[in-house]
Amino acid sequence: MSYCVHCGVELDASLKKCPLCQTPVLDPNVIPYYEATSPYPPSRGQVEQVKRKDIAIVITSLLIATSITCSLLNQFAFPQTRWSLVVTGTCMLIWVFCIPFMIYRKISSYLAVFLDGSIVAIYLYMISQLTANKSWCSYVALPITALCTGLILLSMFLYRKYNRAIFYSILYFFADLAILCTAIELLYKNYAGKELALTWSAVVLTVCAIFGITILVMLSRPRLREAARRRLHF
Repeated sequence: MSYCVHCGVELDASLKKCPLCQTPVLDPNVIPYYEATSPYPPSRGQVEQVKRKDIAIVITSLLIATSITCSLLNQFAFPQTRWSLVVTGTCMLIWVFCIPFMIYRKISSYLAVFLDGSIVAIYLYMISQLTANKSWCSYVALPITALCTGLILLSMFLYRKYNRAIFYSILYFFADLAILCTAIELLYKNYAGKELALTWSAVVLTVCAIFGITILVMLSRPRLREAARRRLHF
């Protein structure tokens, strides 16, 4: 004996619907199975990756905005000194060191070093405008920057063109160090009006010469070179 769940009318066992209210008759022993559906999507969504060029645009905009706002603040609020030159130069350094590699992955390493040296020279010139005596930039800072840039470019060329062995790289390093220290001492003494004579740089030259000659002898002897490479794990 069964009854309609809606109106309570007695139902025949063969009925599928209530004859009075047309409510479907459901047998509790034969309840259809409904597969539960997840409220979440079947596949995991992925956020689109940010391109390097977009990041470069954001960083460039930030650096430009920083330079402009600091320049305006320096001009109208704090005009006593030109401190905004330091901020602008720092923004230029950050841009040159970071942005070109984010935009152009295959940028020439020679061009990158040249740009880095150029922007450092410009930055030093900006700093010199904040000092009373600006000659130190022309006689010391800019020549040393140009020399460092040139030595790096020359070492890169020799490393790629002739030999990439670790001992040749060490030899290039000692040669660059000797030239750079000698130039620094001579440039400073010329700027200070002192006698052009080597003092502390002579010690550096001596040490570099000792290591350089040792490496040259090692390179001329294949057995000695291989033994040194194995012992030093090169």
